[in-house]
Amino acid sequence: MQTTLADVPADRYAAFAMPRFDPTSSAAPSALVTTAAFAVFATFAVHGCASGVDDSLRGACTGACPGSSPQAFADEVNPLCVDGQYSETLPDVAVDLSAAKAAFQPQQWRDFLDEALALRYADGAYLTTHGVAENKNMDCVATFLSAGKRGSTAGIIGGLATVVHECGHLLDNARGGFFDSVYVLRADLSVATVGAAYQGDGKPAGQHPSFARSRLLGDEFVAARPPCPKKGTHGCDGYASVYLSGDPANAVFESGDQGLDSLLEETVQYVHSLATEYAFRDRLGSVSVSARDGILTFLWYLERFLYMARTEHAEFYAWLVGDEAWRTAILTVWGQAWWYLAASADIDGLGLQDDSIIELVRTPLLLNEIELIRLAHACH
Repeated sequence: MQTTLADVPADRYAAFAMPRFDPTSSAAPSALVTTAAFAVFATFAVHGCASGVDDSLRGACTGACPGSSPQAFADEVNPLCVDGQYSETLPDVAVDLSAAKAAFQPQQWRDFLDEALALRYADGAYLTTHGVAENKNMDCVATFLSAGKRGSTAGIIGGLATVVHECGHLLDNARGGFFDSVYVLRADLSVATVGAAYQGDGKPAGQHPSFARSRLLGDEFVAARPPCPKKGTHGCDGYASVYLSGDPANAVFESGDQGLDSLLEETVQYVHSLATEYAFRDRLGSVSVSARDGILTFLWYLERFLYMARTEHAEFYAWLVGDEAWRTAILTVWGQAWWYLAASADIDGLGLQDDSIIELVRTPLLLNEIELIRLAHACH
């Protein structure tokens, strides 16, 4: 008999809870799993749906099953679920830009930007073109490509990841509403959700409000990579001061006051940032960028948010895992992220501290949060 979360009363979700995690603990991960949670893993292992894919599936599906290239059934995705079945055509760094560069005129800098994206990363071209056309509040290309970068092809290419990221935000904003979200992943694929917004304690947040993402600064995982005390510090979380800042209980709206909807939105755009840098990685030379660091940090935030929702906000969590649109959105974005992380794994220059951040994402208790979303989605 296949167990699903639908079989478990809402007030019993605690049965799937994990003990508090101490990042400094020397206890083996298996010793941290409760009997009930182990039963969930055991059930899914029989059906090939555990976080670590059975080795027999790897051999049987190499080069043939959905998502097998370039993900090759990474342990972080499940080939029998939405995330592991995700695929898209990767940008081609081999596409020659020499003709476009030779024709470059500074006064027509936008023409080169559009052509370069169209040649190397068509979905990035879609995001920028439609971000400008559909969101009348701001020209995202002109706003986020500084005047200093427009005078050369190298400057423009160096600014593309930021432009695509920000235009992606503005496109999603144009297609969604204040409490309903649209996430444009590719020109031909979007996912949409309703609810899970947050604007600070005591403020209306629409249907099924979540909680402030700034509360992650008080969880039990933050100590493994605490916020950087100042810019340029290494071995710490340099994104926290931007995205997790603020006090949700005060009267001032701050970045960290936002909820799950905006957290997933940032995750989507950091995938686009990595995809853009992947497409133009021949520009890097001996320089390294933080493209992998960004998306890995947000996958870590997403896992931690789900953990906090499940262990501290039971009513919200029960609604969330029961909502098909939210499950689909989370798993699809997770799959797209690992598609690009797998493709870029062996490429020098696309990360700075990604080797340490990826191990935080792979924390067994946190990967379990994605497994529970799969469980609710009846992946088997």
